[in-house]
Amino acid sequence: MRQSMTGFASRSGELDGLRWGWELRGVNGKGLELRLRLPDWIEGLEPLVRKAAQAKLARGNVQISLRVTGGSDEEAAELDEAALARVLDAIARIEDAAGGRDLPLER
Repeated sequence: MRQSMTGFASRSGELDGLRWGWELRGVNGKGLELRLRLPDWIEGLEPLVRKAAQAKLARGNVQISLRVTGGSDEEAAELDEAALARVLDAIARIEDAAGGRDLPLER
C-alpha cells in the first residue's frame, strides 16, 4: 500500500493560562527538510521538536509551527497601574538627578 506524502494536522489547547496551537504541513520530497516556526522565548524547544520529527519522518518537506498566546484578550489589555506609577516615579527621579548635573534632557 502506498502512503501519501501530503498532509496537514493541527492541535490546540490551553494550559496555565496560555493558549497554544501546533500546525504540521507536509508535501512530498526526496529527503527530509524541516522548517520550524517556534517561539524564541521557549529555550531548547527547537532541538526537541527536530529530534522528534526526525524520529518519525523519513522524507518530505515539512513545516512545523507553534503559536503560544496569553490568556484572554481582556487579560492582555489590562494595565498594572501600580507598576506604571513606579516606573514614572523612577523616570522623574532620573530626570531630577540628570538636571542637577547639567545634563541635557531631550523630550
